[in-house]
Amino acid sequence: MSLPIHDLAWDSESGARVPLLWGRTPQGRLGLFTQTGQTAVVGDWGLNGGQKGSSLDFQIALVPATLTRLRFTVPAGVRPSSSAGIWVGPRDAATPGWSDWELELGHVFLFRLRFARENAAATAPSLIVARPDLNFVVRPEATRFRAAFDISVWESPCSELEFNLPADADLASVMYGDVAADWTRDDAARELVRVRLPAPIQGDARRIEFQGVLQSQASSRWELPSFRLRQAVEVEGHIAVRLPPSFRAAAVEATGLRQVDMTVDATDGEKFEFRKLRPDASLQFVAASEPVRLACRAISLVSLYDDLLLQTLLEWSASDGRTWSTACRIPPDWEVVDVRLPIGEGAERTIDWSVESTADQGRRLVFQFAEALTPAQPLRLQATLRSRRNTLSAPVRLPIVVPDPAVPFSELLLVASDRTVRSDAQAELQFERLNLSQLPADALAVDFIRSALSRNPAELFALRSRQSGSSGTLDAAPAGGLPGEKPAGSAPEAPTGSAPAAPVADAGRKVLLRNVTVAIDVSGERESYDSYRIEAQIVTSKGAESLGWTLPENCNPPLAFVDGKLAIPPGPRADFRRGILLPVRGEVDAQPLRTLVLQYRVPTTTSWGPVRRRLKVPVFDAPVLMSQIELRVPAHLELSQVPDGFRPRLEGQSRSFWRSLLGPLDRPEGEPRFNPLERSDWRSLLTGAPRDDDQASVQSNVWTNTSIGMPADLEIGLWSRQESGAVCWWCFLAALWLGLTARTRNGSRTAGWPALCVAVCLTGVVFLPAALTDVAGS
Repeated sequence: MSLPIHDLAWDSESGARVPLLWGRTPQGRLGLFTQTGQTAVVGDWGLNGGQKGSSLDFQIALVPATLTRLRFTVPAGVRPSSSAGIWVGPRDAATPGWSDWELELGHVFLFRLRFARENAAATAPSLIVARPDLNFVVRPEATRFRAAFDISVWESPCSELEFNLPADADLASVMYGDVAADWTRDDAARELVRVRLPAPIQGDARRIEFQGVLQSQASSRWELPSFRLRQAVEVEGHIAVRLPPSFRAAAVEATGLRQVDMTVDATDGEKFEFRKLRPDASLQFVAASEPVRLACRAISLVSLYDDLLLQTLLEWSASDGRTWSTACRIPPDWEVVDVRLPIGEGAERTIDWSVESTADQGRRLVFQFAEALTPAQPLRLQATLRSRRNTLSAPVRLPIVVPDPAVPFSELLLVASDRTVRSDAQAELQFERLNLSQLPADALAVDFIRSALSRNPAELFALRSRQSGSSGTLDAAPAGGLPGEKPAGSAPEAPTGSAPAAPVADAGRKVLLRNVTVAIDVSGERESYDSYRIEAQIVTSKGAESLGWTLPENCNPPLAFVDGKLAIPPGPRADFRRGILLPVRGEVDAQPLRTLVLQYRVPTTTSWGPVRRRLKVPVFDAPVLMSQIELRVPAHLELSQVPDGFRPRLEGQSRSFWRSLLGPLDRPEGEPRFNPLERSDWRSLLTGAPRDDDQASVQSNVWTNTSIGMPADLEIGLWSRQESGAVCWWCFLAALWLGLTARTRNGSRTAGWPALCVAVCLTGVVFLPAALTDVAGS
């Protein structure tokens, strides 16, 4: 309580004041002794205000109460105002020349009180006091800022504020307290920003905060941008500037500022904090970039077939410094199809990439990282490129992808082709030819290298650069021919002056599929259908007209959609068994991306016992860069034969052979073991039904496979869990019957031991349904 009070007393009904005992407690708080029957306390107080312009201001702190009401008697022509509460008045006072005012505060007990003459309050301009709080984060590409102003308004209310900001500042948000503010910015004068307030303010107001980005400065000298509130008195403020770890401050020049703190952190970098003493304060410092030393290693596969296709794994490492971006030069006639992180790596990291043109008519592939590339945190990127030209038109220059600017670079190149591939003398000197058995282990672990080796190793050979900057060319000719020779079976050349002959075949493949996802729902009924849903992205070049595929002959009539619309079949019959016609695009759209959805069903039959079933995935006429297969198996079926490369999506779907020996006593991770006292566990043991409702809600188990290209000849083995359990129980009963029969027919105690051992051994069959399933699929 800020009021100096005196002469406190109890208020009696007669109006006489009864003295009371009051004072300060040992804790310094105001206290009084109550008396029975006394409910009201009266007293006197006085408070001196401060003169601000033509007004008189008070800062008042009352006793916290549920309801507070104040009455004032002021000279006529004087109008009171406050930062809180509702005013009622004026009313004529008992004394001529005075007026009565009443202030309803409710539960508010801290407020500002102001008295001013009515004509002065109407004509006096607003007195605005601002306290700035500026924060900057400097990065090579841009500077992020957060500029906040704590504002107090006196003399007269204010409903709009004007700020001066840098013209190149891009605003992301303007906040008034916790709500978004209404603001405008003139395109002709971008440095002026007007903020309209929800209601006129007077006294202490909320904070106004700007957030956005400033364009990076061209020179190495960074200057403090100007953030200022127009027609305001600026008092002491705060400025903070943070430099990322890739920068260091070479020199700092501050005027009108006092440095109060500096921190250095390996993760966040350097942070400078200043106290702003003058409104015209300035700050300049030179941010000298630390040297960044990078190295790059590439593991690549170049396919020289009907198309020129390059798949490369770039391993970037830093021996010193850190960076958020790298770049590579690519030939002008090559286009980037896809850039991604390797499978199974960097789930928490993100990358962005773009292709830029250079001044020398070249092209650069630029990578942007959300997390810095540091000596302790290298980065691996996988890129796919293809050439717009035919393989035989010109030699292929190595390396295809080169880091820019030049850094130590080495490449292990695997070449796949069904033609005769020849290298020039320079490539023979600067590249070392390796046998496939000499490939390092880390190269064999790359998915597209492993996939190429599994398809046709006879068409592969490997090259390794001897030093950084190795270069050369490769030339591919048809099988049995030389570079430049006309392939056998080609059309004869047209005589000079005659019409050109029609082309025998397309000069190059014009359709490419990437990110192919195949979802297969396996049926567990006796006679039903397996459902297939294929979703893929179609990459086409100019002139592409159709896309073909091969489906199983016994499949139901399929449906095909392109970009959400029903596709057009290639023939007069409305059937999508052989392919579709692609929509025609304009000249400006030379490489559109379309989304293909293909759906069909294949009839299946399931007999008693273990069943083998072949998966009928489509065979596309166009190359497939990458595919992912999702195999959904009903929960009541056991997948006895798993194709190579398939892995369960959830933990606990796949069990080792030794764990499968536990049979029904085995439980997935995190679930309790078999409890003989639980009825649900016995029901699960005897019938194979789920233990509880949570397991019953699981409709299917999902197995996934990701590979380069589209896998073929996929076969799975299925066996009903109930059937395998029934076999085990019948074996158990047969073993028990044999053991009892042998024991009852032979009176000799020693002669019954063999039969009893047989019964004991076969009793274990009840605990091996999973093991039997594994044997059935082997």
